[in-house]
Amino acid sequence: MAAPYAELARTVGEASYGVTDEQVAAARRQAGSDRGAFEVVMAAGVGAALGCRDPGDRGGGG
Repeated sequence: MAAPYAELARTVGEASYGVTDEQVAAARRQAGSDRGAFEVVMAAGVGAALGCRDPGDRGGGG
């Protein structure tokens, strides 16, 4: 993944509270739109959530 996307995705995945305005602005500039930056953030967030999921958990609730 190319910069600045890699840095933004890594920050979202590791500690999303640490994302800076500058990281988002750089991704927006590179993508040329808000949508491009949004897609990077969403993909990183979903990836982080799936990485935290217990593969043995089948939702049995107990």
